[in-house]
Amino acid sequence: MTVINGFTEFLLSEKFGELNGKQKEFLGTISRNTTELIKLVNKILDISRLESGKLVFESRDILFPEFLVEAANEFRVLCVQKNIKLTFQNPKNMRCFIKSDPFRIKRVLMNLISNSCKCTPEGGTVVVILEPYPDAGQSIQISVKDNGIGIPKEDQKYIFEKFHQVENSLRKSYTGTGLGLHIVNLIIARLGGFIWFKSTEGKGTCFTFSLPDTNEK
Repeated sequence: MTVINGFTEFLLSEKFGELNGKQKEFLGTISRNTTELIKLVNKILDISRLESGKLVFESRDILFPEFLVEAANEFRVLCVQKNIKLTFQNPKNMRCFIKSDPFRIKRVLMNLISNSCKCTPEGGTVVVILEPYPDAGQSIQISVKDNGIGIPKEDQKYIFEKFHQVENSLRKSYTGTGLGLHIVNLIIARLGGFIWFKSTEGKGTCFTFSLPDTNEK
């Protein structure tokens, strides 16, 4: 698929000859669909590695909230395209180090923020919130909260299942593979944390995940 996409991009560059409008349209369709297939295959491979324990995780000191502010800024463009306001909140003024995998945490954040942007109408809001975890064993919790279309109650128990996609009249324009939240759930479990959510259809959704306490006892 990567080879097909590469040759398609070469043709679209018109280095081998000028294309007419229909040729560009058809090649563009091939390129977009091949790209989506590559993404799907990569997600399935990630799931296989996560479920088998073969995906390698790093362990590095991460400084919060600086890490979250930087990550939110990186993902801001996802929301700007839909005129959605992305903000960061740290109500307890937390500042701490956590030993974890920054790349995997960013992967989780990207998925959650991307989902929120897709499912929030233009002019809505998405908020990333950093708070202390209330019980022992976990150190912090991070929430991604939106005021979007929400998740129907009957779908909520399946939300982390592989290939599950929410279907209702409000979500007809939102497409996906049904793998993103399953991958997020697997990553958080490998990081030693927990993930949960609250959602009301038509009012919004809040996904929250915790990261473990890594301080020396």
